[in-house]
Amino acid sequence: MAVDLYQLGVSGLLSSQKQLSTTGHNIANVNTEGYSRQRVIQDAAPALWEGGSYFGTGTQVIDVQRSFNKFAYQELVFNQARLSGDETRGQKMSELDELLSRVGAGVGTSLNELFSAVNSVVDTPNDIGVRNVMLSNADTVAFNFNSIRATLENQLQGINEDIEVVADRISEIGAQIAVLNQDIISAEANGINNSPNDLLDKRDGLVKELAEYTTTSTVDNGDGSITVFIGNGQTLVTQVNSFEISVRTGNPDPQQTQLVLTNNGSGTVPLDGARMGGQIGAMFTYRDNDLRNAINELGLTAMAVADSFNQQQAQGLDLDGNIGNDLYRDINDIEVARLRMKYDSSNAGNMVGNVTINDMNMVTGDDYEVAYDLGTNSYTITNTNTGSNQTVVRGAAPFSFSFEGIDFNEESGAPADGDTFLLQPTASGAADIRLEIDQPERIAASSIAEVTANEKNVGTGSVSITNTTGIDNFNVGGLAFPYEVRFVNAVPVPGGTQYDVEIYDNSGALFSALPGAYDTTAQPTTINVPLAPGQSFDIEIEGDPVGQPPNAPDTFAVEYVFGSGNNKNALAMADLQTAKVAKNGRSTMFDNFQSLVTEVGAATQTAEINYNTSLALYTQAEERMQSISGVNLDEEASNLLRFQQSYNAAARIITVAGELFDTLLASAR
Repeated sequence: MAVDLYQLGVSGLLSSQKQLSTTGHNIANVNTEGYSRQRVIQDAAPALWEGGSYFGTGTQVIDVQRSFNKFAYQELVFNQARLSGDETRGQKMSELDELLSRVGAGVGTSLNELFSAVNSVVDTPNDIGVRNVMLSNADTVAFNFNSIRATLENQLQGINEDIEVVADRISEIGAQIAVLNQDIISAEANGINNSPNDLLDKRDGLVKELAEYTTTSTVDNGDGSITVFIGNGQTLVTQVNSFEISVRTGNPDPQQTQLVLTNNGSGTVPLDGARMGGQIGAMFTYRDNDLRNAINELGLTAMAVADSFNQQQAQGLDLDGNIGNDLYRDINDIEVARLRMKYDSSNAGNMVGNVTINDMNMVTGDDYEVAYDLGTNSYTITNTNTGSNQTVVRGAAPFSFSFEGIDFNEESGAPADGDTFLLQPTASGAADIRLEIDQPERIAASSIAEVTANEKNVGTGSVSITNTTGIDNFNVGGLAFPYEVRFVNAVPVPGGTQYDVEIYDNSGALFSALPGAYDTTAQPTTINVPLAPGQSFDIEIEGDPVGQPPNAPDTFAVEYVFGSGNNKNALAMADLQTAKVAKNGRSTMFDNFQSLVTEVGAATQTAEINYNTSLALYTQAEERMQSISGVNLDEEASNLLRFQQSYNAAARIITVAGELFDTLLASAR
């Protein structure tokens, strides 16, 4: 009996010792990240049959298990990826919002100062001093566009560097999980009931960290190992093997770096970065959508400014009577135009081309992918933002075609089947703008020609000059100013009247007759009047120029007006401040930039709302997981006392067993 009692005491002592050890382990790891509370699974030892009855033989420790709930953990991992993604995008959007609000404010301020200087030129067109101020302010506008574009470029490079760092960390975590898989397989192979709890915690901690960087899910393999999937289902770890995530140069845009998965040296699989989730997915989404849109819209605004002033310069004469030169760098400078087209590295053809702007007002600010199909001998153009597409049959080389305000131009060579090209019409616009004029005399403040209505006109018709080409002197191709515009041969048409338009030179000779050129039902109407090769003017007609008596023609004089003090073209430049020069006549240059600022601000607020929502869900999941796996010091302190008491009681059993044994020996003497 004493021996049996001794065994009972020893089993209780050893079990209590393990309980105390596990409790101490829990207390020691209360601040260990990812640690799951452990508990000893204790059971009664098999009973012993003796004398017709079963007698207990004490207790035994079956296993040490961690407090863990798979579904609560999966919910935590899911919400971790969502939170990290929303937090990253929110931070990046806040940076962009602050940049546009702080640095971008200089763009609006400098534009206002430029137009203020233009109005000063209107007041005193021959004053060299105010012309110098206008040039200085125009240069400041270009500088501000260049500066904010450079800042956005730095942010783009920073994002690419961050993507590479995160990709490397994902690969490192994958390798560490594979090693832990091997360790856990080996540990569990030592016994059916052995649970390598600390190894499991460490692996789960790595999976949770992985979820910070990308959407993560796992599958148990049944041998203690797990298979890890990232993004939208790509395998990162399978049992004891891991794959590597790396970054390669973007194609066709080198700045749009791409992710690839390396399959044990057997090849690479491209990954869709925007669908990776977590931090890395948010960085791709921000870079390729938010930041790219900001760069494009900023470029569009800069190009609208440059093109508007350049076009107006061309409509006037400088102080020396010469047609105005470009104020800013030509938006279709061949070097710039060529850089707008990027080529896929896998292209088999040798076509080289460029992208020019034919109507700044029609340019969308989007990028386009162009693919060539040899079978149909056609190009398919896809808007990368909206997904809309169109197909154009390729003509004789060098082929060009126009769409949405731009021209796709082949220069040399020919495309091969499947060749693709990326068109970025406005991406470099804010970087390319620069002042071209360095002499104040070159500002074309004077208009070239003006229209004066005959004082005897009684109709409601009006004629204005909208464009001149190549006219820089009084006598053009032997045809001297002034010219006379007459409306003759009125013919009734449904809802209005149709007129022939006739142009006479200063001798009264007819040199241009345009039958049926003006219809009052289609006004305003613009008519081009050719004077000589490369020289012409456009007139815009509105109203009804019928005279008295009926059908007597109203007439208008087109006069060459260059001279000291002429400020009409400077007035037209001042009007550019409110002119709808972008987005199909919907936006001024100010509107377009302000729309970008407003859009980014709204997106930043949305990102903040998404982050707060994700944070609430993550906190809820974390609290649930903590309630299951977290160490409660009060509970552990209570357990410590309880197991200490059981340990002391078991020790007392051993003492009693010894005393009984001594008594038994004494009675035998």
